[in-house]
Amino acid sequence: MPERSKRKKIEPQARNVEIFRALFESRLMTLNHIKDLYFNGSYEAAKKGTQRLKAAGYLRDRGVHRGRDRGVYEPSLLYLTKRSFDELSRGGHLSDYPHFTWKQLEKRIDVSPLTIPHEIEVLNIKTSLSCAFKRTPGVELMDFLTWPRLYEFRAAQQIGRAHV
Repeated sequence: MPERSKRKKIEPQARNVEIFRALFESRLMTLNHIKDLYFNGSYEAAKKGTQRLKAAGYLRDRGVHRGRDRGVYEPSLLYLTKRSFDELSRGGHLSDYPHFTWKQLEKRIDVSPLTIPHEIEVLNIKTSLSCAFKRTPGVELMDFLTWPRLYEFRAAQQIGRAHV
């Protein structure tokens, strides 16, 4: 039986698209990050939600990385699949990012074991700030981006005078 026919059919909801976009940005996330950022801290809701997305082929859990089993105390790492990437692309949710093909993104999400702790620490900071801001009236975290290329700009050069 082909792999596609085993997938559960679900239509991604707005929260799912937010999760896909965050995974596009950060390359990987743990269930705890997803729990705090998208399920108001509910572990059971996050677990069930991500299980449905994995069963439908939108997320993958890379328990084995480059031939090495994940250790007992290492968190599972969630990644995008081609299906979720296609959903983001079709819906125009990546228009403010540099153009990527699936092949290019596949290389980007193949994170080295040496880079994984750094990526998790960046997400820990994002999660901490986001949760703190949610509890603070009048404060909202609009974006938390880590791609320097998204902050590129051109400055007009004027010889003889500097504008500050």
